[in-house]
Amino acid sequence: MIEVLLICFAVLAALSVGGVVLLDRRLQQLSERLEPLEQLAGLSERVRGLSTELHRKELNERLAQHLHELADAQSRVTAALSELQQQVSDVSRSLERSAQAAAVAPADALSDRVRRHLAAQGYEQVTLLSDLSAIKGGSGRVVFEARRDGVVHKGQLSLAEGEIVDAVVRSAYSAFP
Repeated sequence: MIEVLLICFAVLAALSVGGVVLLDRRLQQLSERLEPLEQLAGLSERVRGLSTELHRKELNERLAQHLHELADAQSRVTAALSELQQQVSDVSRSLERSAQAAAVAPADALSDRVRRHLAAQGYEQVTLLSDLSAIKGGSGRVVFEARRDGVVHKGQLSLAEGEIVDAVVRSAYSAFP
């Protein structure tokens, strides 16, 4: 009976060793099969990295597109500013010509300007004694007679380019002692 037990024990030991060897081979096979799966974990990180890189690339493309649009807008603004500058220059030249034309004022405009100036000084019944058509370029002297507070005053205004630059006015009675 011991022999049977020993044989059983030997068979059991052989089966155990065979099972352990089989189990070891199975574990090695599983380990070999798991290696590609472990690489998949690395792939997941690479996919995340590629996704981030793709997102950045898309952002860069959109940014480049917006920068291109801004450059176009800037060129349009520059063109508009150049056109506006030209228009301002044209208006400025036109104003200069108008000012020059106004400086060479006709006799009626000079007459109105002199009368308004004297009215602002409080004079009434202004009579211009000078021939305003003889004043060339709006420069010269205008002799006048006017009343202020019922007193007759005589005087002369000096004009330069249509503007009154000097006035000499005396009451008529100051001439007689």
